[in-house]
Amino acid sequence: MMIRILSVAPDGSGSGRGKYVSMFLQLYTNQRRAYEYIYVRAMFRVLNQQKLSNREGELRNWYGRTYVWGIVDLISFDDLRDSSKGFLVDDTLMVEVQLEAISTTKYFP
Repeated sequence: MMIRILSVAPDGSGSGRGKYVSMFLQLYTNQRRAYEYIYVRAMFRVLNQQKLSNREGELRNWYGRTYVWGIVDLISFDDLRDSSKGFLVDDTLMVEVQLEAISTTKYFP
């Protein structure tokens, strides 16, 4: 099992559309069995480039029929546009994902 894609939705997604940057992890599904569920706990971060507080959002989800989970309201556009906050510097946004736990079910029909 692998995490395949980290995607950043700069225009936001879902309830965050138009107001927030959203981030998602997509599971690589080639290796997943139809009856298998995979638990992922991860921390998404937008890094503060002035060494102040980072913005964080925690993901705790089971990947089963849905292969993509994420945080729709990770950081607001207002905070990104405010140069004094230190998130967007020289048109660069730094993001990080820390995978804290990954486990699979052991059920076999």
